[in-house]
Formats: sequence, structure tokens, C-alpha cells
Amino acid sequence: LHYEIDLPVKTVNCRIEILTIDGKLLITTKVSESAGNIEMFDTNGLLLVNLWMDNKLLATNRIIVTNE
Repeated sequence: LHYEIDLPVKTVNCRIEILTIDGKLLITTKVSESAGNIEMFDTNGLLLVNLWMDNKLLATNRIIVTNE
């Protein structure tokens, strides 16, 4: 999963969480650059991607992941 964030992530506490649609946490990763990749292991379906900064939820997006 490739991400690009237009925020001052080098100066703040920022992380990305990926969850199943029913709320099970799959991945949490600290963001230290404005762009990067997150490896998704054997994950399919509708997922939620949360962006947190300084313990505040900034954004939630839905993605569909397929292993084709």
C-alpha cells in the first residue's frame, strides 16, 4: 500500500492504522516521511485506513484490497 501525506509529518507524532471493517487492527505504523509503502500480508476485502496525528484522528478512508 503506497501512501502520500501532505502534512508536516517530520515534526509531529503521526501514524497510520489499517483495520478490518469490523474494527480488528491489522497494522499500525509510525509515519516519519511524507510518502512510503506499507506491506499488506495476505489481506483481502474492505479495509479502513486511519491517519492519526498527536493522538487525534485526522482522516479515515476505505480501501478495497485484492490479491490478483
